[in-house]
Amino acid sequence: CWEVLQRGYTSVRDLAGHGCEVSRAVDEGAVAGPNIYAAGACISQLAGHGDVFALPAGDVLLNLGAAHVRPGHYASAPSCIAAGEDECRQAVRLQVRRGARCVKVLASGGVMSGGDDPTHAQFSPRELAAVVDEARRLGRSVAAHVHGKPGIVAAVEAGVRTVEHASLADDECLALIKRRGVVYVATREAIELLLELGDDLPRVHRDKLRLLEWAVEAGLSNLEAIRAATANGPLTVEGQAPRTGQLKAGYEADFIGVTANPVADVRVLQNEENIRWVWKGGRLFKGPGVGPWGEPAWF
Repeated sequence: CWEVLQRGYTSVRDLAGHGCEVSRAVDEGAVAGPNIYAAGACISQLAGHGDVFALPAGDVLLNLGAAHVRPGHYASAPSCIAAGEDECRQAVRLQVRRGARCVKVLASGGVMSGGDDPTHAQFSPRELAAVVDEARRLGRSVAAHVHGKPGIVAAVEAGVRTVEHASLADDECLALIKRRGVVYVATREAIELLLELGDDLPRVHRDKLRLLEWAVEAGLSNLEAIRAATANGPLTVEGQAPRTGQLKAGYEADFIGVTANPVADVRVLQNEENIRWVWKGGRLFKGPGVGPWGEPAWF
């Protein structure tokens, strides 16, 4: 968390994992970090991207099933298995109860999971619609993990707010995404992993620092790439969106100070040394003489 904030990220989404719990620690001041808009567990079908194929199905359902929450069980795993519309709604409610500020559904197979295929759609149209409807009723947007065309089309038609990866999208998919006003969160790492299975996974996290550079390589201007990472970010979480990403009256004072001009070259943001000041909520968390919690530095 601290390192993310020191690199200038004042707000992030966490789409599956323990972000809800970490977010509470940040909000309570136990750790210094960005504002975290977490989804809790990703919602998966059995034999889907969020299944654990190495374990017996009964064990998976007992521990991850939306309909199998036991006494003393916090339902805090990184994935939640649901079948049918009722369980899909229950899965959404479990994440909201956990503190989720958005919802993630796995609408296609994945790259790193065994036993499923990234080109196959997952969940029926009615199940996907139930996830989206329940999330909206509770004021949450839905992010859909998708790779292949069938999953992309199904997710967009169900009304998700964002499509994540969409690595195998064709022109028809992109036209549908644009027509429906869905936010496309492109992840270059996903397509590279499709081509290079077995690659060194830690590299994926390091390469996130190059996302703006890749956006420029794909055709955006430097300013458009910066806007995509700042002003456009809150669009992904709709009603839960922070008033941030822009410098204007009434917005949170979340901004950074840099030693070089990223509008001239976005690559300057890849070097942490260029990010000299970080403010979050009007409080200085990085700068000369400032410690990691915004307190005066010890030395």
